[in-house]
Amino acid sequence: AGRRLEWLPVRDLPPHVRIVISTLPDDGSKESKFQCLSLLHRRLHEVAPMNFIGVQPCFADGEAVLEHLMSKKGRTLTAVQKKAIMDGFNLAGTPLWLTIAAQWAQSWKSF
Repeated sequence: AGRRLEWLPVRDLPPHVRIVISTLPDDGSKESKFQCLSLLHRRLHEVAPMNFIGVQPCFADGEAVLEHLMSKKGRTLTAVQKKAIMDGFNLAGTPLWLTIAAQWAQSWKSF
């Protein structure tokens, strides 16, 4: 039931309530247990199709965002560290991934 998202309340919510959900894209196999995005899309479209907003990867400004997140904490990265994070971001491409990676990098020790 968990992966079918039956636990998720999408009907009869008060008008002021919003739910933000993050999930990976489906893995492409119709037989897979991991089809959360398509299940979520179907369930939300049954209730109110205009409420489903997909977020696309944001490859364009990743490096600028990373530098901004690091500077907010007074931290910088070496070229090797920045490349490692940006290589991962170029695969994942989501703001959430970049934010978590920056938070992780902010805890790295300086030498």
